[in-house]
Amino acid sequence: MLIEKARSDQKGLPLLPLVAAFVISMLAVAAMILILWQLEHRIDKLRANQLELTEYDSRVMLFDEALTMSARMAAATGDLAYKKRYGKFDAELDALLKKTASAFRRPEVEQFIKQTDQLNRKLVEMERRALTLAGEHRLAEASALLVSAEYLRLKDAYADAVDKTVSSLNGAIEAQVRRLKLLAVGLAIASGVLVLVLLWAWYYALRAGRRWSEERLRSEAALNEARNELEFRVRERTADLQAANNRLDESSTALTRERDFSTALIDSLPGFFVQLDENGRIVRWNNNLSVVTGLSNEELQGLDALWNVVEGDRDLARERIRDAFSSGVADAEFGVRTKSGGSVCTHWSGLRIMSEGRPNLLAVGVDVTAEREAESGLRESEESGHPHLWLCRRRSTWPECACALGSRSLS
Repeated sequence: MLIEKARSDQKGLPLLPLVAAFVISMLAVAAMILILWQLEHRIDKLRANQLELTEYDSRVMLFDEALTMSARMAAATGDLAYKKRYGKFDAELDALLKKTASAFRRPEVEQFIKQTDQLNRKLVEMERRALTLAGEHRLAEASALLVSAEYLRLKDAYADAVDKTVSSLNGAIEAQVRRLKLLAVGLAIASGVLVLVLLWAWYYALRAGRRWSEERLRSEAALNEARNELEFRVRERTADLQAANNRLDESSTALTRERDFSTALIDSLPGFFVQLDENGRIVRWNNNLSVVTGLSNEELQGLDALWNVVEGDRDLARERIRDAFSSGVADAEFGVRTKSGGSVCTHWSGLRIMSEGRPNLLAVGVDVTAEREAESGLRESEESGHPHLWLCRRRSTWPECACALGSRSLS
């Protein structure tokens, strides 16, 4: 075909260079975003560390002086209120040391934090001993303990440990700053390389796109000719499809008429009509069944056929339906409940058919209530001791009794 020849002469859009340029651009943008995000994240972390470091230094020294002054005031005055104040500051200092130890998990920093914590414990031990002496009103001994050479040595060592901790943390922060500077230099170099790569990739992609555009213009004439031929063939095919569609409409109209005729025929039957699927559920019926049972079309659709059979005849009806599916034909006589709460005796003839590849049962029923009542009355008048009269007395309505007597006489 001309259109296939024209398409074979025209090369496709050079996707590989364009995709390569696009992918390289996306990778470059992603790399830049990633590096910038890392720089931002590390800068934020350094700021947070500096704030924590400043807070640590000031709060540790503040708590240390507060503990010392609380202990000395308690030793000097014997006022136990300073002891409660001491306990509050001691708990806050201990929590601050633990928080700092967990926030700065660096080997070079942990040793100084542990040293600070150990010295703090020793100071707390001496200060609590002084508080105990103050509680025993041994104020002179308590004050002497808090100005002793050992206590002052521990205070100096504690301050030195805090300074070493802060210095070590400052060194770690400075090392991170140096790494960030190196990362910034690497980012600048990578940015330059990426710009060169992107320029080359887009130059190659645009050159390939221009060649493709020229080839596309050369093949446009052939495509126009092929399109004209295709339009002509489409018009021919459209005419053929229109003719086929007209024939289909005629067939559909005929099927609709046939369906309407079959529906009218079924509804015109003097008795009842039902179509059951292989599960014994109603799939089609006539208006007489709806009128007698009082059920709407929605209620009858898919309803179990035995649901509207009187209780005493359901086993018989089930057996006859089973016989019809197995042998192909069957007759049955049983009572059908009406919308008024009573029942009518009906005689059914069933025929098995195949519908859409599945076995179905067509059944036509006739109301024989009057006939069975007449026969029952006749037999009752002829034989006053009929054995079925005892069963009739157990029936709820006379049509059920008459139907039962009729069905038993058929058997």
